[in-house]
Amino acid sequence: MRFLRLRLDGLDAADRDIHIEQLREHWRLDVWTVPGQAVVLAALLPVIWRSTASPWAWGPLVALLLGSWTWGALSQRRLRTVGIQADTYAHWRAITLLRELVQSSAWGGIGALLWGALPSDWHLLILTGLIVFAFTAMFFSIHDSGVATAANLPIQLILMGRLLADDAPGTGTIALILAAAMFTCLGVGRLIERRLLEAERLRLRNAQLVGELEGEINKVRQARDEAQEANRQKSAFLAAASHDLRQPLHSLTLLSGMLTQDHDRTGAEVPAHLQQTAQRMQSAVDGLSFVFDQLFDIARLDAGKQAHLPRLLDLGEALRELHQEYAVAMEAKGLTWTLDAPPTPTWTSADPLFVQRIVRNLLDNALRYTLQGGVRLRWRRRADQWCVQVWDSGPGIARELRPRVFDDFVQGHNPQRQRREGLGLGLAMVRRLVQAGGYTLRLRSRPQQGSVFSLSLPVCLPPRRGAGDAQAHSAPTLAAQPPEGRLIVLVDDDDDVLHAMRDSLEALGWAIACGHDAREATEAVAAAGRMPLAVISDWRLAPPSGTGAGTDANADAMAQDGLACIAALRHEFGHALPAWLLTGDLDAQLGERCAAAGVRLLRKPQSANSLSAALNVSL
Repeated sequence: MRFLRLRLDGLDAADRDIHIEQLREHWRLDVWTVPGQAVVLAALLPVIWRSTASPWAWGPLVALLLGSWTWGALSQRRLRTVGIQADTYAHWRAITLLRELVQSSAWGGIGALLWGALPSDWHLLILTGLIVFAFTAMFFSIHDSGVATAANLPIQLILMGRLLADDAPGTGTIALILAAAMFTCLGVGRLIERRLLEAERLRLRNAQLVGELEGEINKVRQARDEAQEANRQKSAFLAAASHDLRQPLHSLTLLSGMLTQDHDRTGAEVPAHLQQTAQRMQSAVDGLSFVFDQLFDIARLDAGKQAHLPRLLDLGEALRELHQEYAVAMEAKGLTWTLDAPPTPTWTSADPLFVQRIVRNLLDNALRYTLQGGVRLRWRRRADQWCVQVWDSGPGIARELRPRVFDDFVQGHNPQRQRREGLGLGLAMVRRLVQAGGYTLRLRSRPQQGSVFSLSLPVCLPPRRGAGDAQAHSAPTLAAQPPEGRLIVLVDDDDDVLHAMRDSLEALGWAIACGHDAREATEAVAAAGRMPLAVISDWRLAPPSGTGAGTDANADAMAQDGLACIAALRHEFGHALPAWLLTGDLDAQLGERCAAAGVRLLRKPQSANSLSAALNVSL
């Protein structure tokens, strides 16, 4: 009798949930079966009244039918309050089966009563109606053999009994046919029920797997978001710490540069062993500066502070600037350097800073790992793309390393992690720049034969004549030592940095007027008694000294950063005064502000020679 599902004992959790849900569904749909039965009963009552059947015979059957409907209505109302749960399943299951038995028995009794009370002309109609009702009830509950049996069996048994008791010819045969059909339908219904149950189990299992998969996906997504947030915070921290970390490094670079000179400020020759020590110190400082530059450049890209600003660009102009620099470096290492460029302008749409840094990092990588042979920089047109390629004859990159060669800190030919070989961030920077610019980069390599990196950029039409014809510029060379006495204004709120810049530039022959803000710098220029030729100011400055009641609050407010300080000094000494802004910040918008103010931007750290070279070229 397991098909009756009287209890949930011995079932697993999934089957229990299925049986409970099917019972709930039966009660939700049961309410729609009553109106149809009521219409049929209302149509039969006049027929019953005119038949020869006694009211004492058919009255109890009609009352039993009405009672089952009332019982169902009251049960529906109760279910809205308590519902069907695992602990109440047996109670509601028994009510369900009992209602179906009562309802089916009442209809079967009415049909048997009318069979004898009406003429034989009505027999076919009565038989058809009962069969349709019985099989409709069975197929309505095909997923539940217990309900199907309770709704079908009483009608069929009563009908077959009445047919067997009738003396008319053929009624016994009809009864046997009905019996065979009933048991066949119940058996088929049982098979369908099992298939439906298996399908429901599979659906629940799939839903469970989907839920587990969604949970795992959420965990992975959460872990990814946490990792991205941690990476963003790391990059934001490095970006915020850039100024504070570059400031002492800037001082150290200036001071170490002074130590490498052949003569001190008094003109006395520096001993050779001190020069050698100073050169080693300068090498260490240069290495530290290189590491900081790579880390902070990556931090700027990861923090989204390096904006990609594409414009119409002559690719030849941008890349030929690298020629002189790398020609000297390749010659010093004994390598052959080749620049293979088309003779005509090659126009593209790209950010010149991004393109130069990508190619520069690729060339640095080729220079570092190529021990013999040479390096070649070339660009050619391929369909609607310019293909910029860096070829080298180095050791090549193993196939298994190629998918990871653009990851952070990956160095296939530096397992000992020697500092002179870098940190493995050059190609990682290239990957970030390519992704930020939306470019395409490809790598081909053969071990022991070399590698080629190919950067693809779109081909663009040249600008209209007179609307920005580009002129090639060769790399600037250092001018001769500046004449004694040319006055430069230095502004920095850090005494160590200010004194280091003053001493190092004075050692190179410049006259210096310095101060912590625009007011002090103006007083220093006044004390020097001559007009300055240029100003170099730090970006972050402390509030001006002497701020308070009785001072020019507007002037003080204007001089609390480097650009405002430069503006105040230009107000005093002329708006054409050349100016440089020194900063360790990674704010990409600062370059735009400097360009708008006519101020050149320099990133810390800077050596005294680089500052002097910038002054020489501009002055």
